[in-house]
Amino acid sequence: MDPLHLVGYHGEWYLLCWAHHHAEIRIYALTRIQRATLRSEHFRPPEDFRAGDYIDPSFGVFVNESAVDVAIRFRDHAASRIAERTWHPQQVIEHQDDGSIVVRFRTNQQSHLLFWVAQWGPHAEILEPTELRERARAWFEETARRYR
Repeated sequence: MDPLHLVGYHGEWYLLCWAHHHAEIRIYALTRIQRATLRSEHFRPPEDFRAGDYIDPSFGVFVNESAVDVAIRFRDHAASRIAERTWHPQQVIEHQDDGSIVVRFRTNQQSHLLFWVAQWGPHAEILEPTELRERARAWFEETARRYR
């Protein structure tokens, strides 16, 4: 692999790199790398490389997911807790008449967003984009089947 960017996220270090074996950009947790061999060849990152095209370190570090505009509704106690802090630097919070809030931002961290929504249980609902809402529905249905 050829290193492109080192990022710290939630107390862990990750290496964004060109993975020759996969012929694509991947991210690896440094704590999971068991061995490395230094090569004598010089690697020059592509001039148009931007880490932000692959990760959104303010929200997550999954790679190769497309950026989408998301809208998530939070209800009950989750609404007040979500509104208390900044989850994403570009977030916009819309307060609804029923006491819920809708949080909007753009991210390329669709998988991480699913994990984030899951931790709020029935108090969170992905409204947009439709494809991510459908992915969440299928994921939560499969989860519910495991508990029947």
